[in-house]
Amino acid sequence: MNQIIQTPNNSIALYSSRKKKRTPLLWFKTYYVFSSLLVLFFSFYYFYRSFNIARNERLSQVLMSNYSITRLYATSSEEVPLVNLENNGNNYSVIGILQIDKINLKYPILSDINDYLLSVAPCRFHGPLPNDPGNLCIAGHNYDDDRFFSRLNQLQLGDIIIIYDNSR
Repeated sequence: MNQIIQTPNNSIALYSSRKKKRTPLLWFKTYYVFSSLLVLFFSFYYFYRSFNIARNERLSQVLMSNYSITRLYATSSEEVPLVNLENNGNNYSVIGILQIDKINLKYPILSDINDYLLSVAPCRFHGPLPNDPGNLCIAGHNYDDDRFFSRLNQLQLGDIIIIYDNSR
């Protein structure tokens, strides 16, 4: 009889040697797939965030162009058009323009405040309309991408801050 008999020890050694060769390859594939999905997710998030920032910046510039300084100083307040921004069924208007030449900041001031409006432009947080008696509090984000109030640390005592409004 020509029969080869394998002992249990030989079969275990043969099986374990095959398993060791497959394990690093399996870990590599798993790590590669996980890393690829992670890179894809963060790339999507980056482009989505960049798109939203650019969209909000364009909207802010459209509000600025529609509410130009020449319209702010019309002869009567009835001639001054209100620029409305609709959000969740509510209308908000531009009540003025905030300008700081030293840091190249020029944005509209919106009449009310919520998270969406704060991503578009600085908003009136509390107080009267611009240039009315009283303390006006303007809220705006301190973004890392040089928008809104991110460069206020460059201002010094005596720098000029201009607020245009529609009052006569």
